[in-house]
This record gives sequence, C-alpha cells and structure tokens, in this order.
Amino acid sequence: MSAKKFYDKINESAFDTYDPDFFEGAYSDRYDPDFADGGAAGEGAATATQSARPGQKLQLNLTVNNPTAAQIKTELFSPLFSVTNVLKPELATGAYTMIPSLSNEGLATIGIGTAGFDQNGNLSINGAAGNPKLTVGCGEYPYISLFESLKVLPFKVAFLRYTVSTNAQISNQITWFQRTFGGGVKQNTINPRAYFKPNQFQNMTIDILAPFTLDGEKGLLIPVNAGEVLTLSLFVQRWSRNSI
Repeated sequence: MSAKKFYDKINESAFDTYDPDFFEGAYSDRYDPDFADGGAAGEGAATATQSARPGQKLQLNLTVNNPTAAQIKTELFSPLFSVTNVLKPELATGAYTMIPSLSNEGLATIGIGTAGFDQNGNLSINGAAGNPKLTVGCGEYPYISLFESLKVLPFKVAFLRYTVSTNAQISNQITWFQRTFGGGVKQNTINPRAYFKPNQFQNMTIDILAPFTLDGEKGLLIPVNAGEVLTLSLFVQRWSRNSI
C-alpha cells in the first residue's frame, strides 16, 4: 500500500467516527451478546446486560390518562432531552404550555401549564388552574425511577402491546425518536393501524411488532386524544442493570 493510500485510510477512519450511526452502534450494541460477554458483563463491570429467557419477556406497563378536552402530544422517556427539563413549544396545546415544572419559569407558575413529576412519581402535564391534567404512570416501578434509570441503563423493547379505549386513537402515529448531544436527530414513525388485524378478537388491543431501543437520548411521542386512556405494555428483550 502506498503512503498516500495509507494516510487516506487513516483520514477515512477518523471521519467515520462522526457518523451518527457510530454513536447508535456504540450505545445500542451492548445488546449484542458478544459485546456483552466481552464488555459490560466482564469482571469489574459497573453494569451488566440481562436477557429474557427464551419465550419470555420482562414486561413494563405504562398508563397514559388524558381526561382533558384536548389532544395532547405526549412525550415518553428521552430523559436527557425531555419535556420535563427543556421547553418544547411544538408540544404545547392551549393552556398545556409544557413549561418544565422545576425551571425558574415553572416554579413561578406553581403547577399551571407545567410538565413534571408529582409526589407519586407520575408524569403530570398541567393546564390552567382547576383543569384536569394528563398523567403517565408505570405499574411495576415509579415512572420517574424508570425515566431516570434510562440515563445510564438502556433497554431493548421486542414489541409493544398497545391498548386503547377508543378506535380513533389507533390512527394516531407513534414516533420513536433520538436526539444526540452532538445535534443528531433520528426518528421513525409507527402506524398502529398497520398492525391491526381485521379478524382479531380484541378490537382495542394491538401487538405492534416493531422492536426499538430506549435510553437517555431516545423516546416515544404519542398524540393522545381527549378523554383517552392508553396502556403501553413494553415487552423487554434485553436490558442493563447495575452490577458489582
């Protein structure tokens, strides 16, 4: 190999490290068994990767309750760039202005128009004084604890069981998104109705067979109709946990 080709290869390798897919792979590949065996599961590791047993999945159940009179764009997870810590005007609807509750502006409004967590660890999207609020809770673990853990302990969802209370909610697309600290943005939309089988027995429950990963930079965005109650059952195939 000539000297010029040699240095060209070095330059190409250096440039490739800035590819967003490099960050995607470096963070998500901990779910690869070979990576886990040689890395996180090794001696002295701070975290370890767990896998569900064959035919089984770890299950987490989220409930999104929107008793308000408005459709609210509801963001789940993405704790490093969340509606709970950064103002996102594009998600605001009327009095539900999505002001982070722990920001200076949010503390000044005393819960009016804020997005944050209540004393039970549920996400609470608040409107005007006296108005109902949208809430997000988790049955197995306080949602705030699950939310915070994703900053360092990601997991991979094999599929999502999506249970709605009205047929109209099925038509609302679910968006999986990622925003990195380097400014990279990725997203992919899932249409629940595409997974609805006309001959299925339960008309309000859909198994969405679209795997995705959740971590500090990744989350879901779901427009939740007025008066809707959603249940999202996450069937987790692989996850990370603290290890000695």
